Amino acid sequence: MLIGAEFLIQLVHAGFMLILNLFMRNKGLSDDIIAGYTSHRYLAVLIFALPLGIFIKGKRLKPFLILGSIIFPIASFLILYAIEHDIIALARTGFFIWGTGLMFMQVSALPFIMRYTTQELESEAIALNYSSFSVGLILSGSLIYFLTDLPSNWGFMQSWGEYPILLLLAAIAAFAPLFTFSLTEPNPEKTEEKFELSHLKSYDWMLILKAVFPTAVLAVGAGLTIPYMNLFFNAVFDVDSSGMSQIGGVTAVLVFVGALLVPGISKRFGYKIAITLTQVVAVFFLYILAVTELFTDYWFAFPLAISCFMIRQPLMNMAGPMTSELVMNYVGKKNQELVSAIISSIWSGSWFLSAKAFQIFRKAGLPYWEIFLMTAIFYTIGVLLYYFLIKDYYRRDALINNS
Repeated sequence: MLIGAEFLIQLVHAGFMLILNLFMRNKGLSDDIIAGYTSHRYLAVLIFALPLGIFIKGKRLKPFLILGSIIFPIASFLILYAIEHDIIALARTGFFIWGTGLMFMQVSALPFIMRYTTQELESEAIALNYSSFSVGLILSGSLIYFLTDLPSNWGFMQSWGEYPILLLLAAIAAFAPLFTFSLTEPNPEKTEEKFELSHLKSYDWMLILKAVFPTAVLAVGAGLTIPYMNLFFNAVFDVDSSGMSQIGGVTAVLVFVGALLVPGISKRFGYKIAITLTQVVAVFFLYILAVTELFTDYWFAFPLAISCFMIRQPLMNMAGPMTSELVMNYVGKKNQELVSAIISSIWSGSWFLSAKAFQIFRKAGLPYWEIFLMTAIFYTIGVLLYYFLIKDYYRRDALINNS
Protein backbone atom coordinates (compact mmCIF):
# COMPACT_ATOMS: atom_id res chain seq x y z
CA MET A 1 0.00 0.00 0.00
CA LEU A 2 2.85 2.39 0.80
CA ILE A 3 4.58 1.74 -2.52
CA GLY A 4 1.24 2.12 -4.33
CA ALA A 5 0.70 5.55 -2.80
CA GLU A 6 4.33 6.50 -3.45
CA PHE A 7 3.99 5.41 -7.07
CA LEU A 8 0.97 7.65 -7.77
CA ILE A 9 2.60 10.63 -6.07
CA GLN A 10 5.90 10.03 -7.87
CA LEU A 11 4.11 9.55 -11.21
CA VAL A 12 2.82 13.10 -10.92
CA HIS A 13 6.06 14.40 -9.37
CA ALA A 14 8.03 12.97 -12.32
CA GLY A 15 5.61 14.34 -14.90
CA PHE A 16 5.80 17.80 -13.36
CA MET A 17 9.61 17.59 -13.34
CA LEU A 18 9.57 16.74 -17.05
CA ILE A 19 7.37 19.52 -18.42
CA LEU A 20 6.22 21.97 -15.72
CA ASN A 21 9.22 24.24 -16.33
CA LEU A 22 8.54 24.10 -20.07
CA PHE A 23 4.89 24.98 -19.44
CA MET A 24 6.01 28.02 -17.43
CA ARG A 25 8.51 28.98 -20.12
CA ASN A 26 5.78 28.76 -22.77
CA LYS A 27 3.68 31.08 -20.59
CA GLY A 28 6.44 33.65 -21.05
CA LEU A 29 8.32 33.19 -17.78
CA SER A 30 12.13 33.52 -17.79
CA ASP A 31 14.54 31.06 -16.15
CA ASP A 32 15.13 33.26 -13.12
CA ILE A 33 11.39 33.66 -12.46
CA ILE A 34 10.84 29.90 -12.85
CA ALA A 35 13.62 29.25 -10.34
CA GLY A 36 12.03 31.75 -7.97
CA TYR A 37 8.71 29.88 -8.12
CA THR A 38 10.22 26.45 -7.59
CA SER A 39 12.32 27.64 -4.65
CA HIS A 40 9.11 27.97 -2.60
CA ARG A 41 8.62 24.22 -2.89
CA TYR A 42 11.90 23.58 -1.10
CA LEU A 43 11.29 26.34 1.44
CA ALA A 44 8.33 24.39 2.89
CA VAL A 45 10.45 21.32 3.57
CA LEU A 46 13.29 23.42 4.96
CA ILE A 47 10.91 24.90 7.55
CA PHE A 48 8.87 21.85 8.55
CA ALA A 49 10.86 18.66 7.91
CA LEU A 50 13.10 18.73 10.99
CA PRO A 51 10.28 19.46 13.48
CA LEU A 52 8.24 16.72 11.79
CA GLY A 53 11.08 14.22 12.14
CA ILE A 54 11.31 14.91 15.87
CA PHE A 55 7.53 14.82 16.27
CA ILE A 56 6.93 11.44 14.57
CA LYS A 57 9.36 9.50 16.74
CA GLY A 58 7.38 6.79 18.53
CA LYS A 59 4.15 7.72 16.73
CA ARG A 60 2.13 5.97 14.05
CA LEU A 61 3.19 7.14 10.59
CA LYS A 62 -0.03 6.36 8.71
CA PRO A 63 -1.74 9.71 9.54
CA PHE A 64 1.21 11.67 8.12
CA LEU A 65 1.24 9.59 4.95
CA ILE A 66 -2.51 10.17 4.54
CA LEU A 67 -2.06 13.91 5.03
CA GLY A 68 0.71 14.09 2.45
CA SER A 69 -1.30 12.11 -0.12
CA ILE A 70 -4.23 14.53 0.25
CA ILE A 71 -2.24 17.79 0.23
CA PHE A 72 -0.11 16.93 -2.81
CA PRO A 73 -2.84 16.65 -5.51
CA ILE A 74 -4.69 19.70 -4.17
CA ALA A 75 -1.49 21.76 -4.42
CA SER A 76 -0.84 20.39 -7.94
CA PHE A 77 -4.16 21.79 -9.15
CA LEU A 78 -3.49 25.06 -7.34
CA ILE A 79 -0.11 25.52 -9.06
CA LEU A 80 -1.53 24.88 -12.52
CA TYR A 81 -4.49 27.20 -12.05
CA ALA A 82 -2.26 29.99 -10.74
CA ILE A 83 0.28 29.73 -13.57
CA GLU A 84 -2.40 29.48 -16.26
CA HIS A 85 -4.09 32.63 -14.94
CA ASP A 86 -0.86 34.43 -14.01
CA ILE A 87 -1.63 34.74 -10.28
CA ILE A 88 1.84 35.13 -8.78
CA ALA A 89 1.00 34.95 -5.06
CA LEU A 90 -1.20 31.88 -5.57
CA ALA A 91 1.54 30.13 -7.59
CA ARG A 92 4.07 30.67 -4.82
CA THR A 93 1.56 29.43 -2.24
CA GLY A 94 0.81 26.39 -4.39
CA PHE A 95 4.49 25.45 -4.65
CA PHE A 96 4.87 25.88 -0.88
CA ILE A 97 1.91 23.56 -0.17
CA TRP A 98 3.14 21.12 -2.84
CA GLY A 99 6.48 20.85 -1.09
CA THR A 100 4.71 20.31 2.23
CA GLY A 101 2.70 17.39 0.83
CA LEU A 102 5.82 15.74 -0.59
CA MET A 103 7.59 16.31 2.72
CA PHE A 104 4.97 14.37 4.69
CA MET A 105 5.36 11.43 2.29
CA GLN A 106 9.15 11.47 2.08
CA VAL A 107 9.91 12.05 5.77
CA SER A 108 7.52 9.28 6.84
CA ALA A 109 8.16 6.65 4.14
CA LEU A 110 11.74 5.66 4.97
CA PRO A 111 11.16 5.29 8.74
CA PHE A 112 8.02 3.26 7.90
CA ILE A 113 10.15 0.89 5.82
CA MET A 114 12.90 0.66 8.44
CA ARG A 115 10.35 -0.08 11.18
CA TYR A 116 8.38 -2.83 9.46
CA THR A 117 10.88 -4.52 7.13
CA THR A 118 13.18 -7.33 8.25
CA GLN A 119 16.90 -6.59 8.14
CA GLU A 120 17.39 -9.18 5.40
CA LEU A 121 15.00 -7.32 3.10
CA GLU A 122 15.99 -3.73 3.90
CA SER A 123 17.98 -3.26 0.69
CA GLU A 124 15.15 -4.60 -1.47
CA ALA A 125 12.48 -2.53 0.30
CA ILE A 126 14.47 0.71 0.03
CA ALA A 127 15.29 -0.01 -3.63
CA LEU A 128 11.60 -0.65 -4.34
CA ASN A 129 10.69 2.65 -2.72
CA TYR A 130 13.28 4.49 -4.81
CA SER A 131 12.16 2.73 -7.99
CA SER A 132 8.63 4.15 -7.65
CA PHE A 133 9.95 7.46 -8.99
CA SER A 134 11.64 5.72 -11.93
CA VAL A 135 8.51 3.79 -12.87
CA GLY A 136 6.51 7.00 -12.47
CA LEU A 137 8.95 8.74 -14.81
CA ILE A 138 8.63 5.96 -17.39
CA LEU A 139 4.85 6.04 -17.40
CA SER A 140 4.45 9.82 -17.20
CA GLY A 141 7.04 10.25 -19.97
CA SER A 142 5.19 7.74 -22.15
CA LEU A 143 1.86 9.43 -21.43
CA ILE A 144 3.22 12.89 -22.22
CA TYR A 145 4.78 11.64 -25.47
CA PHE A 146 1.54 9.90 -26.50
CA LEU A 147 -0.65 12.92 -25.80
CA THR A 148 1.68 15.51 -27.36
CA ASP A 149 2.74 13.56 -30.46
CA LEU A 150 1.00 10.36 -31.43
CA PRO A 151 -2.65 11.51 -31.48
CA SER A 152 -1.96 14.23 -34.04
CA ASN A 153 -0.10 11.71 -36.21
CA TRP A 154 -2.96 9.23 -36.03
CA GLY A 155 -5.39 11.95 -37.07
CA PHE A 156 -8.46 11.04 -34.97
CA MET A 157 -7.89 13.39 -32.05
CA GLN A 158 -6.09 16.61 -31.24
CA SER A 159 -2.69 16.60 -29.56
CA TRP A 160 -2.58 17.93 -26.01
CA GLY A 161 -0.58 20.83 -24.64
CA GLU A 162 1.29 20.93 -21.35
CA TYR A 163 -1.59 22.40 -19.35
CA PRO A 164 -4.22 19.66 -19.90
CA ILE A 165 -1.57 16.95 -19.53
CA LEU A 166 -0.45 18.34 -16.18
CA LEU A 167 -4.10 18.59 -15.08
CA LEU A 168 -4.57 14.92 -15.98
CA LEU A 169 -1.50 13.96 -13.93
CA ALA A 170 -2.77 15.97 -10.97
CA ALA A 171 -6.08 14.07 -11.21
CA ILE A 172 -4.18 10.76 -11.10
CA ALA A 173 -2.49 11.82 -7.84
CA ALA A 174 -5.93 12.30 -6.30
CA PHE A 175 -6.21 8.49 -6.06
CA ALA A 176 -3.18 8.21 -3.74
CA PRO A 177 -5.25 8.56 -0.52
CA LEU A 178 -7.04 5.30 -1.42
CA PHE A 179 -3.72 3.56 -0.74
CA THR A 180 -2.65 5.48 2.35
CA PHE A 181 -6.05 4.99 4.01
CA SER A 182 -5.64 1.23 3.37
CA LEU A 183 -2.29 1.02 5.17
CA THR A 184 -2.15 -1.28 8.18
CA GLU A 185 0.29 -0.25 10.89
CA PRO A 186 0.81 -1.67 14.37
CA ASN A 187 1.29 0.66 17.30
CA PRO A 188 4.99 1.60 17.55
CA GLU A 189 7.06 1.22 20.67
CA LYS A 190 6.07 3.84 23.20
CA THR A 191 8.40 6.76 23.81
CA GLU A 192 8.00 9.87 25.93
CA GLU A 193 4.40 11.10 25.87
CA LYS A 194 5.40 14.74 25.92
CA PHE A 195 8.29 16.22 23.97
CA GLU A 196 10.76 18.36 25.86
CA LEU A 197 13.95 20.05 24.69
CA SER A 198 15.93 17.77 27.00
CA HIS A 199 14.91 14.83 24.77
CA LEU A 200 17.19 16.22 22.05
CA LYS A 201 20.14 15.06 24.18
CA SER A 202 19.13 11.45 23.57
CA TYR A 203 20.22 11.69 19.93
CA ASP A 204 23.80 10.92 18.82
CA TRP A 205 24.44 14.31 17.27
CA MET A 206 28.07 13.82 16.23
CA LEU A 207 27.14 10.55 14.55
CA ILE A 208 24.21 12.23 12.79
CA LEU A 209 26.31 15.17 11.57
CA LYS A 210 28.99 12.86 10.16
CA ALA A 211 26.31 10.80 8.41
CA VAL A 212 24.41 13.65 6.74
CA PHE A 213 27.30 15.98 5.78
CA PRO A 214 28.11 14.19 2.47
CA THR A 215 24.43 14.39 1.55
CA ALA A 216 24.45 18.14 2.17
CA VAL A 217 27.36 18.66 -0.23
CA LEU A 218 25.73 16.51 -2.94
CA ALA A 219 22.38 18.23 -2.46
CA VAL A 220 23.78 21.73 -3.03
CA GLY A 221 25.26 20.62 -6.35
CA ALA A 222 22.19 18.66 -7.42
CA GLY A 223 19.92 21.63 -6.79
CA LEU A 224 21.79 23.65 -9.41
CA THR A 225 21.16 21.06 -12.12
CA ILE A 226 18.43 18.45 -11.68
CA PRO A 227 15.35 20.75 -11.54
CA TYR A 228 16.54 22.66 -14.61
CA MET A 229 17.78 19.89 -16.90
CA ASN A 230 14.69 20.31 -19.09
CA LEU A 231 15.41 24.04 -19.44
CA PHE A 232 18.98 23.17 -20.50
CA PHE A 233 17.87 20.78 -23.24
CA ASN A 234 15.14 23.17 -24.37
CA ALA A 235 17.38 26.25 -24.52
CA VAL A 236 20.55 24.61 -25.86
CA PHE A 237 19.16 21.88 -28.14
CA ASP A 238 15.55 23.06 -28.67
CA VAL A 239 14.00 19.96 -27.10
CA ASP A 240 10.23 20.38 -26.56
CA SER A 241 7.86 18.59 -24.14
CA SER A 242 7.48 15.60 -26.44
CA GLY A 243 11.24 15.22 -26.84
CA MET A 244 11.85 15.70 -23.12
CA SER A 245 9.28 13.04 -22.29
CA GLN A 246 11.07 10.57 -24.60
CA ILE A 247 14.46 11.36 -23.07
CA GLY A 248 13.06 11.15 -19.55
CA GLY A 249 11.12 7.95 -20.24
CA VAL A 250 14.05 6.04 -21.74
CA THR A 251 16.36 7.26 -18.98
CA ALA A 252 13.84 6.20 -16.36
CA VAL A 253 13.86 2.65 -17.76
CA LEU A 254 17.62 2.56 -17.19
CA VAL A 255 17.18 4.06 -13.71
CA PHE A 256 14.55 1.45 -12.85
CA VAL A 257 16.75 -1.41 -14.03
CA GLY A 258 19.65 0.06 -12.05
CA ALA A 259 17.47 0.30 -8.93
CA LEU A 260 16.56 -3.38 -9.21
CA LEU A 261 20.27 -4.26 -9.40
CA VAL A 262 21.16 -2.25 -6.29
CA PRO A 263 20.49 -4.91 -3.60
CA GLY A 264 22.62 -7.51 -5.39
CA ILE A 265 25.43 -5.05 -6.13
CA SER A 266 25.61 -3.73 -2.56
CA LYS A 267 25.59 -7.24 -1.04
CA ARG A 268 28.19 -8.57 -3.47
CA PHE A 269 30.66 -5.68 -3.59
CA GLY A 270 29.91 -3.74 -0.40
CA TYR A 271 29.31 -0.03 0.01
CA LYS A 272 32.89 1.01 -0.74
CA ILE A 273 32.84 -0.18 -4.34
CA ALA A 274 29.09 -0.06 -5.04
CA ILE A 275 28.57 3.56 -3.92
CA THR A 276 31.92 5.12 -4.76
CA LEU A 277 32.42 3.61 -8.22
CA THR A 278 28.91 4.37 -9.49
CA GLN A 279 29.14 7.98 -8.32
CA VAL A 280 32.62 8.55 -9.75
CA VAL A 281 31.51 7.39 -13.20
CA ALA A 282 28.30 9.46 -12.93
CA VAL A 283 30.27 12.61 -12.10
CA PHE A 284 32.60 11.99 -15.06
CA PHE A 285 29.65 11.95 -17.47
CA LEU A 286 28.21 15.09 -15.86
CA TYR A 287 31.44 16.95 -16.68
CA ILE A 288 31.09 15.88 -20.32
CA LEU A 289 27.37 16.75 -20.42
CA ALA A 290 28.10 20.26 -19.17
CA VAL A 291 30.62 21.13 -21.86
CA THR A 292 28.40 19.93 -24.76
CA GLU A 293 26.90 23.42 -24.69
CA LEU A 294 30.21 24.70 -26.05
CA PHE A 295 29.95 22.47 -29.15
CA THR A 296 26.35 22.95 -30.26
CA ASP A 297 27.48 23.74 -33.82
CA TYR A 298 28.85 20.20 -34.18
CA TRP A 299 26.60 17.27 -35.09
CA PHE A 300 27.82 15.10 -32.22
CA ALA A 301 26.93 17.59 -29.44
CA PHE A 302 23.27 16.61 -29.04
CA PRO A 303 23.76 12.80 -29.21
CA LEU A 304 26.67 13.12 -26.78
CA ALA A 305 24.61 15.22 -24.35
CA ILE A 306 21.73 12.71 -24.48
CA SER A 307 24.10 9.77 -24.00
CA CYS A 308 25.82 11.37 -21.01
CA PHE A 309 22.48 12.21 -19.44
CA MET A 310 21.14 8.68 -19.93
CA ILE A 311 24.29 7.09 -18.48
CA ARG A 312 24.70 9.53 -15.60
CA GLN A 313 21.13 9.38 -14.30
CA PRO A 314 20.91 5.63 -13.52
CA LEU A 315 24.41 5.55 -12.03
CA MET A 316 23.72 8.47 -9.69
CA ASN A 317 20.30 7.10 -8.79
CA MET A 318 21.73 3.64 -8.07
CA ALA A 319 23.75 5.21 -5.28
CA GLY A 320 20.63 6.71 -3.67
CA PRO A 321 19.17 3.56 -2.07
CA MET A 322 22.65 2.42 -0.99
CA THR A 323 23.56 5.73 0.65
CA SER A 324 20.16 5.80 2.41
CA GLU A 325 20.71 2.30 3.76
CA LEU A 326 24.27 3.18 4.76
CA VAL A 327 23.21 6.32 6.63
CA MET A 328 20.28 4.63 8.38
CA ASN A 329 22.44 1.74 9.57
CA TYR A 330 25.28 4.09 10.51
CA VAL A 331 23.15 6.22 12.85
CA GLY A 332 21.19 3.33 14.44
CA LYS A 333 17.49 2.84 15.11
CA LYS A 334 16.97 5.53 17.74
CA ASN A 335 18.16 8.25 15.33
CA GLN A 336 16.42 7.10 12.15
CA GLU A 337 13.23 9.21 12.20
CA LEU A 338 15.23 12.33 12.95
CA VAL A 339 17.83 11.55 10.29
CA SER A 340 15.11 10.95 7.68
CA ALA A 341 13.75 14.41 8.46
CA ILE A 342 17.21 16.01 8.49
CA ILE A 343 18.00 14.52 5.07
CA SER A 344 14.71 15.86 3.67
CA SER A 345 15.52 19.24 5.20
CA ILE A 346 19.01 19.17 3.75
CA TRP A 347 17.84 18.30 0.25
CA SER A 348 15.10 20.91 0.26
CA GLY A 349 17.14 23.54 2.07
CA SER A 350 20.05 23.04 -0.30
CA TRP A 351 17.76 23.05 -3.32
CA PHE A 352 16.08 26.22 -2.03
CA LEU A 353 19.47 27.94 -1.81
CA SER A 354 20.52 26.41 -5.14
CA ALA A 355 17.30 27.62 -6.77
CA LYS A 356 18.05 31.14 -5.56
CA ALA A 357 21.64 30.78 -6.81
CA PHE A 358 20.41 29.48 -10.20
CA GLN A 359 18.00 32.42 -10.34
CA ILE A 360 20.86 34.87 -9.76
CA PHE A 361 23.24 33.10 -12.17
CA ARG A 362 20.74 32.98 -15.03
CA LYS A 363 19.64 36.57 -14.48
CA ALA A 364 23.31 37.55 -14.70
CA GLY A 365 23.60 35.64 -18.00
CA LEU A 366 25.77 32.77 -16.76
CA PRO A 367 25.62 29.87 -19.28
CA TYR A 368 24.28 26.47 -18.27
CA TRP A 369 27.62 24.73 -18.70
CA GLU A 370 29.30 26.85 -16.03
CA ILE A 371 26.46 26.17 -13.59
CA PHE A 372 26.58 22.43 -14.33
CA LEU A 373 30.33 22.37 -13.74
CA MET A 374 29.69 23.80 -10.28
CA THR A 375 27.43 20.81 -9.68
CA ALA A 376 30.13 18.42 -10.86
CA ILE A 377 32.63 19.96 -8.42
CA PHE A 378 30.18 19.62 -5.50
CA TYR A 379 29.53 16.01 -6.54
CA THR A 380 33.25 15.25 -6.61
CA ILE A 381 33.66 16.53 -3.05
CA GLY A 382 30.54 14.63 -1.95
CA VAL A 383 31.82 11.33 -3.34
CA LEU A 384 35.07 11.72 -1.39
CA LEU A 385 33.10 12.41 1.80
CA TYR A 386 30.98 9.31 1.26
CA TYR A 387 34.14 7.25 0.80
CA PHE A 388 35.41 8.35 4.22
CA LEU A 389 31.98 7.75 5.77
CA ILE A 390 31.94 4.19 4.40
CA LYS A 391 35.39 3.52 5.87
CA ASP A 392 34.22 4.80 9.25
CA TYR A 393 31.05 2.67 9.04
CA TYR A 394 33.06 -0.51 8.48
CA ARG A 395 35.47 0.47 11.27
CA ARG A 396 32.62 1.01 13.74
CA ASP A 397 30.85 -2.13 12.60
CA ALA A 398 34.01 -4.17 13.18
CA LEU A 399 34.43 -2.71 16.67
CA ILE A 400 30.82 -3.54 17.58
CA ASN A 401 31.11 -7.11 16.29
CA ASN A 402 34.38 -7.68 18.18
CA SER A 403 33.11 -6.25 21.46
